[in-house]
Amino acid sequence: MTTGIHEAYARVHRYGPEFGGDEEGNHGMTNHGPMAAEVIARRGLDIDLDRWLDRYVRRLDERPPAGDPITDWRAALGDHRRLPAWTDLFARELHERSWTDVLAQWWPRLLPGMVAGSTHGVIRVGHAVRTLRTGDSEPALDELANGLAFWAARYRPLPVSPRQTATDPRTALDRVPRLTDQTGFIAHRIGRLTALPPRPAGDDPIRQLTDLVDAATRAYLVYAI
Repeated sequence: MTTGIHEAYARVHRYGPEFGGDEEGNHGMTNHGPMAAEVIARRGLDIDLDRWLDRYVRRLDERPPAGDPITDWRAALGDHRRLPAWTDLFARELHERSWTDVLAQWWPRLLPGMVAGSTHGVIRVGHAVRTLRTGDSEPALDELANGLAFWAARYRPLPVSPRQTATDPRTALDRVPRLTDQTGFIAHRIGRLTALPPRPAGDDPIRQLTDLVDAATRAYLVYAI
């Protein structure tokens, strides 16, 4: 990992996690800058990261100004207006404790709403963690704070049908209803779902995740064409 990623993080943290939304807080497009920068740096791609960011940040929106601090985190989950306060909360916690302790406390709290930001909240956290595993830095810790804040501010639990029994990932995906109205951003379509099959049962999360990725890849080949 080169030091370029830490400098890139410092550049993108003046911008919000989304851009192009409306004043009502409806989702726009996700800011992929920090995630793409992590991949460019980690893989040592022959791309000038500074020049790439020069072009990319032109489309982004400035980070919203800070508001009142969060005192009741449960009540603030899913409130996009509290994004700056969530960022401040996680930045403070990451300053006071190790990032592994903060992550261990918060990921179970946030997991039910992992579809946040069309799953980009948890994805951004994953990229930040991959950087932090190579060594702490203030920009990397700030990136984890930003990722967790995005996840919390866009927290969105999905409706799960209690009448169906849990099954394997492929069958569960086959039971997801296909929307007739697929207009708008991903978040708009997710909001139209009325019920989903329960998550597959099992006690081996690594195996479950592997099976889910395999099933989702196969489904994508069918429905994305």
